[in-house]
Amino acid sequence: FISLVWFLSYRLDIGWYILVVLSPMYQWFFSFGDYPSFFSSYPQLADIQAPVVEFWALILLIAFGIAHVRTWFIQGKIHRITLPGLLCYALFLLTAIISLVSLPYEEAITGVRYMFRFLVFLYIGYIVLGVNIVRDERIWQKSLAFFAYVGLFAASMGATSLVLGVWNADGFHRAVPFAIGHWMPFGDQHIFLGETLTTALPVFVYFWYRSTGKRKMWWGIGACFVGIIALLTLSRAAWITLFVSSILFLCLIY
Repeated sequence: FISLVWFLSYRLDIGWYILVVLSPMYQWFFSFGDYPSFFSSYPQLADIQAPVVEFWALILLIAFGIAHVRTWFIQGKIHRITLPGLLCYALFLLTAIISLVSLPYEEAITGVRYMFRFLVFLYIGYIVLGVNIVRDERIWQKSLAFFAYVGLFAASMGATSLVLGVWNADGFHRAVPFAIGHWMPFGDQHIFLGETLTTALPVFVYFWYRSTGKRKMWWGIGACFVGIIALLTLSRAAWITLFVSSILFLCLIY
């Protein structure tokens, strides 16, 4: 673990690419309780479980901190850490805090934990890390490409589910995620697959718009494939998202 964190502190971009790949796989959970031989001496850790992407974001945050401390030791200064939209997000958090006032004490404590676990961690572990690691267009383009590949994998899983008839109601099929062995990266509901595909589709369209020649053709085919599978999830949220995205795309092209 120490070796991994130390390596990532020198190559934050690699850690970021892995975070991008894991980000839509938030239904893939890791539980300490599944490894009793490792944690038998620490039974209090057995109840800890979270999506793999959250564990990775925490590891990358530690590596990010080490990188800045090392820079401070070597150069005598710390690079400025950008906090994008901090005021707006602080106001958003304030509404969450105000909403806790009307809850009973026991539920308010749970609400505070929820706020830090999801809302605060979301900002620090994804937005702040992303803005401070993605410092040039090369990293940005690679980040988009990695997410597109995950979207292609998700679309392929959805297409395979149609062929295998994973979800079948009186002969009626829909594209859904499924388990590969004990690994279920996109959960077990069509909505999770729809979220990934509708997020990946604009990335495919972007690369299609920017590319030329055969690359343009392949990105276009990929965009059509991802879009069709997103429709075949039969997710209402996905359909609405595709409708709004299409209008936005036409406005931007115009």
